Amino acid sequence: MATIPLLPLNSGHWIPQLGIGTYRMDEATARRSVREALAMGYRHIDTAQMYGNEAAVGQAIAESGVDREDIFLVTKLDNPNHAPRAVRETFARSLAQLGTDYVDLFLIHWPMLSGDYVEAYQVMEEFVADGRARAIGVSNFERHHLEALRFAAHIQPAVNQIEAHPYFQNAEVTQYCTAAGIRVEAWAPLARGAVNDDAVLAELAAA
Repeated sequence: MATIPLLPLNSGHWIPQLGIGTYRMDEATARRSVREALAMGYRHIDTAQMYGNEAAVGQAIAESGVDREDIFLVTKLDNPNHAPRAVRETFARSLAQLGTDYVDLFLIHWPMLSGDYVEAYQVMEEFVADGRARAIGVSNFERHHLEALRFAAHIQPAVNQIEAHPYFQNAEVTQYCTAAGIRVEAWAPLARGAVNDDAVLAELAAA
């Protein structure tokens, strides 16, 4: 596998342009998939508290033989965990399950109306200060969510992970993030496999 390009984040760190996500993977599948991905040359691994497979991802990393420093590891705060105490407790649990003392990126998974995502994010800033998160950011945030967050935060989000693919380019949010220095990371960039059967995209790829 060719070397995957790195892109700069506003935190001063670098994120591999391609990564493997573990959404909807049970523990056995996540463990096998992450181990195989690392063997192929992937270094960007994405999981979440919501996925229920952090421990399996941690096992795969430990078994891979790849140095932890060479892996860009991402996890995300689950929706019920926005209260400050829950942010702290579940983040510590995530680190324990992943078998690491830091993550490269910790995201708020969704801007839930049932919890104060601004307050949750302010707690996450503590993890940057104590070295347990090298960067923090958000996922599935629209422009108005980002504006509320940016003006209350001391650390600007490094990443907004959003749905983006040829059939849904999410242009307004992407443009806003680009102007604000927030790196856009696409989830479902292949539209969950739909692009594989697209004749137009196949023709462009062949060319």
